[in-house]
Amino acid sequence: MIANRLFCYIAKKYILVIMLLVIYYFLLSTIAMQYNDNHHFESTYPKSRFSGSTEARAQAADPTCQDGMEEMIAQTKICKQCKTAGNVPVNGVCKPSSEAANKCLKNTGSAVDDQDTTCGQCTGETFMYKGGCYSTADAPGNVMCKTAANGKCTETVATKEYFIVPGADNAHQSVVACGDAATGVTLSDNKQYVGIEFCTVCDAPAEGQPSVPKPATCTKCASNKYLKTETDPASTSCVDPAECKATTFPKADDNAGNRCVLCGSASENDGGIANCVECTLSSQTLLCTKCTSYIALDQKSCVDSCSGDNVQQDDAAKKCKCADGFAVNADGNACIENPTPQPPTECTIVGCKTCSTDKKTCEECESGKHLTPTKEACLAACPAGSYSSGGACVPCDPSCAECSAAGAERCTACPAGRMLRYADEAKLGEGGRCVAECAVGADGCAECGLAIGGTKYCSKCSEASQVPLNGVCASNAARAQFCTTASGGACSACAAGYFIQEGGCYKTDRLPGKSVCTTESGGKCQACANGQQAVNNVCPLCDPTCKTCEAANTKQCKTCFSGYYLDANKVCKKCSETSGNIQGVENCISCLAPTSPNALTPVTCYVTQTPTVDPTGPSVNKGGLSSGAIAGISVAAVVVGGLVGFLCWWFVCRGKA
Repeated sequence: MIANRLFCYIAKKYILVIMLLVIYYFLLSTIAMQYNDNHHFESTYPKSRFSGSTEARAQAADPTCQDGMEEMIAQTKICKQCKTAGNVPVNGVCKPSSEAANKCLKNTGSAVDDQDTTCGQCTGETFMYKGGCYSTADAPGNVMCKTAANGKCTETVATKEYFIVPGADNAHQSVVACGDAATGVTLSDNKQYVGIEFCTVCDAPAEGQPSVPKPATCTKCASNKYLKTETDPASTSCVDPAECKATTFPKADDNAGNRCVLCGSASENDGGIANCVECTLSSQTLLCTKCTSYIALDQKSCVDSCSGDNVQQDDAAKKCKCADGFAVNADGNACIENPTPQPPTECTIVGCKTCSTDKKTCEECESGKHLTPTKEACLAACPAGSYSSGGACVPCDPSCAECSAAGAERCTACPAGRMLRYADEAKLGEGGRCVAECAVGADGCAECGLAIGGTKYCSKCSEASQVPLNGVCASNAARAQFCTTASGGACSACAAGYFIQEGGCYKTDRLPGKSVCTTESGGKCQACANGQQAVNNVCPLCDPTCKTCEAANTKQCKTCFSGYYLDANKVCKKCSETSGNIQGVENCISCLAPTSPNALTPVTCYVTQTPTVDPTGPSVNKGGLSSGAIAGISVAAVVVGGLVGFLCWWFVCRGKA
């Protein structure tokens, strides 16, 4: 009896404690969330970092032009529709209707008046372009058209960056930009004519059919694209070099323009292989993978039959190969005896003081060298994906791509799909935590239009008064300190100490800004981090996997981000992936590619991990539960404990009562 009373007394106290714990937990969570929100803003955008300078201002919007109706032609900004009635676009500038009477008419042919904001027809030696009339004597009209008559263009300029629309009249746009694949022009008979995306030089199309867009014939693409020509049906397109595959290969030509060339086009200008049907590029060398006859040993030609010592003819694969026990020599033109590989007798790892018994790994490096986690190399500094500890390199936390020390709070770079949130703005070198990349609708972002290193950042905020700072939306109060010209949730001019990129302002001493720009001045970037030349003070972005890229082709990498290596085609591949003769290593996240391998050779892997998800790829969670999930589990555990105590009290104590 006494025991039952004691149990009931303890059960009551237990339930009371559980209830108090639940209340305390929710109060503490609310306070913590509020603190984290405020602390994150202050740590990410400290007031001391704002210069307040208004020196740098981008080209202001034309106040006479309707919002969103401006466009660039060469270096000239034009207006397509005026804001105030009675003003119409002439040579790209809004003019009073009284001044435009000899060039611009209503679509009925009568004079424009105080009700009009666009031109309906053009007259004389002018031509129609997107709501305005342009003269061939002045810019920007003379960039598009050489001669005009009766309100329409009759001959384009020699650069052929625009084409004349078949059957156009003075009431419709008579020239279209070669790269205008989105809008083009639709005539009165409902015939549509468009350009080709990324096309810079083209020929006019033949007359089309109603309601079926008729594209121009492209003859040259933008510098980082390749002209691809199809014959059935006839068409042209501008593609990335990786899309020149199977039956074609990419041929770079700075003068005539890059092209996808047929594998079998063997002229001196094309450089293909005679009788080759399919091919691939390896270390910039063209190799045939399918011939109309047989593939030669070196894959650089097609032969009618296979001959030579120890050479066999594989009729099924239609290629020449070496007999068993033989291998192709370094020149690829003969078969030599394939010796049985012998285990190494000496340590081959440079800088190693003590090798393992089998001579494959290192146990101790020479003074001043660091042993990688895989023990396959001794380096002057620890490789990406690891940090130095006691003379050895230790793998970073699985959530980091690079780090300064142990733990998920010491990341200095993040995998693709994650962005870095610094722990202490005064100690940027120590790093912070990798968090989820930009998502539309999250953290007040309307558009995630900027991608750096495979991670998305905000380019436009949902609130018109906010703009992105370092890839995250900042409040209106903070905006005034770093953005000098803003509109519609995006910034167009940044204060000194920042640089403009895709609608936001960024610093050069922290991620993601420092991976884009190394030097800024007056709110604009002066020197790009990726090896590109700034265009209008904005850095062209490389392919997401490239750290730096070729100036002539941003899809061709020069160096890679951590976790990737540069293959023979100048493409960055994950350390775990195989490309050509370079073999990836499973679970490898930091590596060095072999130099010009003639046979399949593995990368030198510095660091391996076996996380819950690929640390070099986009992810939501890196090897652990989110704080929200942990919090939910904690609450559930407390509630379940309280429920168990209550049931015990009810059935044991209440029942006794």
